[in-house]
Amino acid sequence: MKMFIIPINIIRKVVLTLSLILLFTLSSNGQESKPQNPLLGGWTLDYSTTAKAAEGKGLARFSGMETATKQQVTTFYQGRQFVFLGNGTYLMKSTGRPQRGGSWTLANGILTLADTGNNQKLTYAAAFTNTHLVLRLEGNGAENALFRNLYLIPSL
Repeated sequence: MKMFIIPINIIRKVVLTLSLILLFTLSSNGQESKPQNPLLGGWTLDYSTTAKAAEGKGLARFSGMETATKQQVTTFYQGRQFVFLGNGTYLMKSTGRPQRGGSWTLANGILTLADTGNNQKLTYAAAFTNTHLVLRLEGNGAENALFRNLYLIPSL
């Protein structure tokens, strides 16, 4: 009968490898990482895409504006930024305007923004594409909004 002798360094490597596999399995068991909310972080309004997507009464209003008024609207919207924080609050920054903010909730594709400055609540259907966060204003008065669809890109 032949006996096989396994060198001690190979035994140590096998034991170490099995220990690492066991440690990894035990440490990840039951602790699935939660997917991060894709809304969190900074978003900048893509004004060009938003303006091209204007529709209905908003488009008619924008088209009928004098050049100077259109420039004011453009300045107001260009560079608008939203920052959504994990604690359920948001900040909105617009060129030449005071920073605003409030609370947000996102459930079943519906984003609700409660502005603490003017006690206004806005509801948007929210969708994520490969390149944009698309917010479509819903509810009373949405059809009269200058830009019902807002296209935002992640801020750097």
